[in-house]
Amino acid sequence: MAKKDAEKPVAGAESKASALTRTALARQLAAANQDLNAVYEAEHQWRLDLLKANEEISRDTVDVEVEIRRLQQEELQLKGKLEELEKQRDKLAAEDKDLTRQRDTLQAECDELETKRAGLTDAVKSLTRETDTLGKEVTKLKSDVERLEALRKEYLAQIAKFKSQKAKLVEE
Repeated sequence: MAKKDAEKPVAGAESKASALTRTALARQLAAANQDLNAVYEAEHQWRLDLLKANEEISRDTVDVEVEIRRLQQEELQLKGKLEELEKQRDKLAAEDKDLTRQRDTLQAECDELETKRAGLTDAVKSLTRETDTLGKEVTKLKSDVERLEALRKEYLAQIAKFKSQKAKLVEE
């Protein structure tokens, strides 16, 4: 019996030590669990931030693609307008040549009629008015040609600028 009584305090001490060990182990597990939860939350937040950044990049990419398509359409329209203006310029240049020839012809006739002026004063006045009108038209046409040349240069500069911007966008 003495042996049994001696074993009881040892068993009690062991169970106290075991309970303390379990409590310490439970605390360590709880602390480790909290640490794991904190790591999980941080990683979860990081992934959410990454998803948000990815969505923003995707939206930006779509916006850039839409802008590129819009600029390509605008380039096509500008090319069409440029071709149309070049045709108009060529037509005006041809008209200018014709009007210049007409003016030169009329001027020659006017010189001829100057010698016959005594009887043909009214005819000369009429031709002079025509010459003045044609001169104004020539001046206007020259002004139009100069304006169209300036527009053409501006369009070419805009196209070059657009191509440069497009090249930069494509490289990105």
